[in-house]
Amino acid sequence: MANSVWSKIARQSLGPAPMTPRRELQFVGTSPQDAKRKALNYWYANQTALRMSIRDFSARLILLPDARTIVFHGD
Repeated sequence: MANSVWSKIARQSLGPAPMTPRRELQFVGTSPQDAKRKALNYWYANQTALRMSIRDFSARLILLPDARTIVFHGD
């Protein structure tokens, strides 16, 4: 029983596991600004789990030629 208590404490002290996004995430908007807004909203909502600064996150973004789709490369 004591072992399970310690493992529970260890899990709590480690915090949440880092988020590992899929290889690619696509943010599709009705305009380039809408796609950017969706990408930034995603980062803001998941910044703790992503463990990336906005600079690191934006360095992994690519705007596709249609100018309405942004692709995030997670790995």
